[in-house]
Amino acid sequence: MTETLHRALMALGGQGARPSKPDLVADLLQLEKAGRKDKTTYRYEQLVGTWQLGFITGTLRSQQQTRGLFKSGIWLPSWLQIRICYEPGE
Repeated sequence: MTETLHRALMALGGQGARPSKPDLVADLLQLEKAGRKDKTTYRYEQLVGTWQLGFITGTLRSQQQTRGLFKSGIWLPSWLQIRICYEPGE
């Protein structure tokens, strides 16, 4: 995990300052490219848990439609709690 991603996780937990949006986007893109190159896959069991959304960049199409509003990413406000829960099946 990069220092930028670590700082982002800490900030989402209310500890510390958020890293700059361009730095965070650059690190996320680097990790995404590495995952594609290595053909990284995850099993469902590895995703089980509650995940909190705190930073969005949008798709390339949405970036074009909003005239680049999402290009550098947007930190969601702390009062907005968006969570995704994955639970084991029966």
